Amino acid sequence: MFGILGFLGGIASAAIGIVSGVVSTIGSVAASVARTIISIAPTMEKIVIFRNVITAIAQVLGILNPEEDTEEIGAKVMQEDTRPRMPNESAEDYLNYLRMDVELDRDKKDQMDEKDRMACIAMGSALTLETLSEKGTAQLTPEFVMNASKTKLAPEHIIHIASSFEKNQIGVNKFNDYFENKLNGNDLLNVNTVMKESIKEIHPDMTDKEIRNEIYQMKMEIQKEDKIENSSLQL
Repeated sequence: MFGILGFLGGIASAAIGIVSGVVSTIGSVAASVARTIISIAPTMEKIVIFRNVITAIAQVLGILNPEEDTEEIGAKVMQEDTRPRMPNESAEDYLNYLRMDVELDRDKKDQMDEKDRMACIAMGSALTLETLSEKGTAQLTPEFVMNASKTKLAPEHIIHIASSFEKNQIGVNKFNDYFENKLNGNDLLNVNTVMKESIKEIHPDMTDKEIRNEIYQMKMEIQKEDKIENSSLQL
């Protein structure tokens, strides 16, 4: 089992190496975010979940069309005929160039191994996150998305909670701290209030008790996933 985990770790490291090799193509910000995505989702199973959540969010917000996903965007980055991101070119403009002007070589994509696929997902997702940030549509971080994905929240609900944090001038990663019992004092009070208000806005018919239970269930889902991850690392 240790050998398998070591192999997976090697795949993730190789994927990070691929991303580092295309910094000049996608830009330093997107490359940094892509490396972070791989580091917090270092297996195919985890990074595919991340891809699915980011893709769904981008489709809800109109950044990607229903037939598009972030893995294909990243695959286009790696094609030989793809131009690099130009100086001062926005993430949105470069993303749209990849979407509309670069034809995906599906044969090559189908032949990619795990490290290439992980790099593609990370790069496409990073460009999507940067685009969302530029547009002011949603300030999402890889860490927030990863934790939110464990709660099985619908993409529009993830967006709503992130927007509520931003509206109340609370960093979105406080969401992670809240469910990991890392907050106290005013931070805990403020985040707890925002969470209750967000759930109430998502589910107007819920009672206060039902809202508290909903938040508790979210916490249980996150902790369950964390325990599974920790158990795997200890095997």
